[in-house]
Amino acid sequence: MILTKHARGNVFLDSDQLENLDLLFDAVKCQTKTLVVVLTPQVLTRIWCAGEIVSAHRNKVPIVSLICSGYEHPDQSQIEAVPSVWTEKQKQTLANFGITMEMVKDAYAYLILLQATVLSRFGSVEEQENTIVSLANQCKMSKRIMVRLTAASTRPRLLITGAVADAEALSVCMVLRNLVQDHIQVETAVMRSPEQLAVAGRYANYLVVVLSKGMLRDPAFANMLLVAEGLERRLEIVTINADSGFEFPSLEFYSELERDCLGSPGLLGSGADLAKAYQSLLSLLALPLSPQASQGLLEKQVSEISRRFRSYATREKGFAADAVADAAVARGQPKSRTASTALDRE
Repeated sequence: MILTKHARGNVFLDSDQLENLDLLFDAVKCQTKTLVVVLTPQVLTRIWCAGEIVSAHRNKVPIVSLICSGYEHPDQSQIEAVPSVWTEKQKQTLANFGITMEMVKDAYAYLILLQATVLSRFGSVEEQENTIVSLANQCKMSKRIMVRLTAASTRPRLLITGAVADAEALSVCMVLRNLVQDHIQVETAVMRSPEQLAVAGRYANYLVVVLSKGMLRDPAFANMLLVAEGLERRLEIVTINADSGFEFPSLEFYSELERDCLGSPGLLGSGADLAKAYQSLLSLLALPLSPQASQGLLEKQVSEISRRFRSYATREKGFAADAVADAAVARGQPKSRTASTALDRE
């Protein structure tokens, strides 16, 4: 999405535009000017990624590597061992396309010698966008004119958070932020700390919580939710289920929570406070988001999600909601729940 913003040309994930994976390697061979390999810890163990890298390497398609936090290049012994992670059936799948294990090893040995661009998965939006602009230059893509880098949000009206200490969950939040902001044209920001949320919450109208596996035991998320619950202004909460592995807690979990408070001495409230906040959060109907789906499906899901932001159903209602938030800050008073409800009913 960021590449498309700054550079001309057709930028796509293979899952976005290819209906038949049998055509994937031909698309790399014949229709791709540059293959960007996003290097995360598991990517070299994926047979379809291996096939794409081999197809580009053997057909002299330029390869650009983007190293993400947590990835380390394999050494020669690890490259030799890569085929051992695949079943005989998976190896045969590649063989059916004329790709041997020796070709995979040769392509990986070539890949790790390339000069790479490094992307900090926990970097700021501005840092990441600068990295992607550098990547566009490395891919020799023509730039769009009059396009500015994303500036830090000053008065975001929609806040998004989740298990942001986890790189994958944070990436989902950032993708959702881009899609929602494009869809409803309202300033949106991902919250990564309780301090950040405490400041941004003065002007916001909604808090979007992205549910993912393990997040309810994450003290960083727990503290952000407790800060949100304690804000003078009430934020309307919208929940998104972006992980099929997310499990709603049992009664035993809540009892443990009240007793042990996640085992974290730095929690900004009691176990009882957090249990109540979790119960309130999970009583809301969570809408689905499929982060590994195509961009087309994601946009349809975000369109449904955006209907929850009733204060922004029209530009006029949006302006009114923002005016209420700004006036409350100017007076040093919380936005009344009556005013919020009235705006939603108009």
